[in-house]
Amino acid sequence: MMYVHRDVIERIGGMDPAFGIGKYEHVHYSHRACAAGLIPAPFIDVEGSSGLLHAMDAAGEVERTMSSEEMARQMRAGEAHFYATKDRGEFVGYS
Repeated sequence: MMYVHRDVIERIGGMDPAFGIGKYEHVHYSHRACAAGLIPAPFIDVEGSSGLLHAMDAAGEVERTMSSEEMARQMRAGEAHFYATKDRGEFVGYS
């Protein structure tokens, strides 16, 4: 889950569509926001956040929308692009 202020969207755009349907896009967005000087670190959280939300998929309470194999494939497919571009605060267009 991410909270994004309009200023961030206007400066760096949206999530990079090069990642396809999953994996890397959220973490990449956080790195880009940091690289653009909009946040002090890629991952900012509130103390005790693990007790504030419950992820039913992580707890095995619901079926995930992607199989483990598909998640692994998405990770492999996006890895090179992630590491090549994560430290750029560039604008990425979105639709």
